[in-house]
Amino acid sequence: MGYRVVFAVMILMIKTICNVSSVSNEDSHPDDLKALQDFKARTTFDDSNRLKTSLRVLNLFCLSGLHGQIPLLIGNLNELRLLELSRNNFSGPIPESIGNLLNLEGMYLGYNHFSGPFPSSIGNLNKLQLLHFHSIHISGPIPESIENLTSLTSLDLRSNQISRAIPKFISENLINLENLFLGNNFLIGPLPENIGNMQKLVDLDLSNNRLQGGIPDSI
Repeated sequence: MGYRVVFAVMILMIKTICNVSSVSNEDSHPDDLKALQDFKARTTFDDSNRLKTSLRVLNLFCLSGLHGQIPLLIGNLNELRLLELSRNNFSGPIPESIGNLLNLEGMYLGYNHFSGPFPSSIGNLNKLQLLHFHSIHISGPIPESIENLTSLTSLDLRSNQISRAIPKFISENLINLENLFLGNNFLIGPLPENIGNMQKLVDLDLSNNRLQGGIPDSI
């Protein structure tokens, strides 16, 4: 059986496991539930395995099921369009190899336990439209490389440990942004003067930071 089929089966099983708690005992045999739960407990990425590079969607959304670090080999998935790893227990740094996913359009890593700063290679993903890093424990400033993500329509970095000032390039370069969520961080300094010139912006959340100064005239 090819790796693509194996991975598709694995994803289907994991999605089934995530819904186990919503299935009553009357609907499922206890042995079946235990088998799924045992599979969930053993499931994690393994650097000894190779993933099929033609994979376009990797959806492992769950509720605290998967754990460990994201392997470097994820960068081999060069046809990937969607990466959904939200609500798991992934930890460690986000690998720089994620910058090899040049066809990626959506990346969702929210509600995990990563550490360290943004991967600098994230600026390579110039097709990226949706970047959601809500509550993943990353720290440091918003990297300058994000200014290359001119296709972004939604940027969600809420509830992290992001520091320093809001970079000017967010309002100057990311002209397609409709949603900008930076709340619950450690951002300081004034708002960018031209933040009100983001003509497509619909939702802006800067709450619970350490921002100072007045509201720019552009708003």
